[in-house]
Amino acid sequence: MLAAASGYGAYAGTAAGRPIDSSVTLCGTGSMGQDIQEGASSQDHPASSSFMANEETAGTQCNSDNSTAGTDSWTIDHSNVNLDTERGTEHGIFQRSNGAPPAGFNGHITDYDHQAGGDPCVDAAGRTVYYLSGKETDSNCPPSFGPVGNFNTHGGAATGTHFRGNYGTIIFQQNSSNGNHNCDVGSQMYCIQVDLVGQTN
Repeated sequence: MLAAASGYGAYAGTAAGRPIDSSVTLCGTGSMGQDIQEGASSQDHPASSSFMANEETAGTQCNSDNSTAGTDSWTIDHSNVNLDTERGTEHGIFQRSNGAPPAGFNGHITDYDHQAGGDPCVDAAGRTVYYLSGKETDSNCPPSFGPVGNFNTHGGAATGTHFRGNYGTIIFQQNSSNGNHNCDVGSQMYCIQVDLVGQTN
């Protein structure tokens, strides 16, 4: 009986704490994976896309001038998209530079124009958009509608670093105004904005 009580006490000491808001926007740069189309079908399985980003205040609008290669990583490991509807699914890993456990993310692609002959839109911020996913939407970029985008760290509750919530991504290019050329239109570099709306406990 005493052993059980001791065990319970130890467990209670490592239980998750009260959730606190941890919403943040990632602005960064990286590369989009090559398109891998399935024969003559409309199914595309793009190769992995990888971005390095900085954490900014939630709601920050990323552009070519404030998006640089930071210390957090956002990697779309696996995705599948129908080129006719421009909709599909994505799965990947988010790693913060603060030592927190990695987070897995899963969501819907709602606008995809990276393939040859794609028709990227120009959003309300003047960015040439090739990819929208998760909860991100833009009225200038149909068919984006933001239905599904969830992320969750792989553990972390025992150390108060369990980060979970919803996300949305925009992968874009935009000619810089200050000469940085981080992700100019037509280059091989892309900028990304990831809006994370979540809690840590």
